[in-house]
Amino acid sequence: MFVDENLAQISQDIGLLSLGANDKQIEQLATVYWFIIEFGLCKQNGKICAIGAGLLSAYGELKYACSNEPEHEPFNPEITSLRPYVDSDYQPVYFVADSIKKALEDVRSFAYSICPKYSNIYYPLTRTVKQFNNKEMVKNRVTTLKKECEEMQRELEKIIIKE
Repeated sequence: MFVDENLAQISQDIGLLSLGANDKQIEQLATVYWFIIEFGLCKQNGKICAIGAGLLSAYGELKYACSNEPEHEPFNPEITSLRPYVDSDYQPVYFVADSIKKALEDVRSFAYSICPKYSNIYYPLTRTVKQFNNKEMVKNRVTTLKKECEEMQRELEKIIIKE
């Protein structure tokens, strides 16, 4: 499931955004996680397809979720986050994202609207999380990102020249 970068990023973002969140915010993020990462559906080529790990690992529920039997509602984290979920039976309603990329954008917008004021960023090389809570840290991060963008631009130019 996390082979898809956007799904992996949704999971990562929800985890990072939960740091410093209050209990209500964590419950909302967990509910969104449940309905998109565990039991999410997505439109693809005019059909409803499963993207959630819980669905992909349970053939009976997968078949049920993609049928016309349960309710299908558009994925909207503001609404989804308030919907109770069932952890002992099939869901009575499944949320359908227009695309995984759109779901990522929607989750980010929603999470930033309810969660802490500061961004948390994970650094995989050091396996640490930093909270950007002051001007100097943000300025340093922007400088680093600018350098990385310049490096990528140079690489892109090399590729274009080779073509």
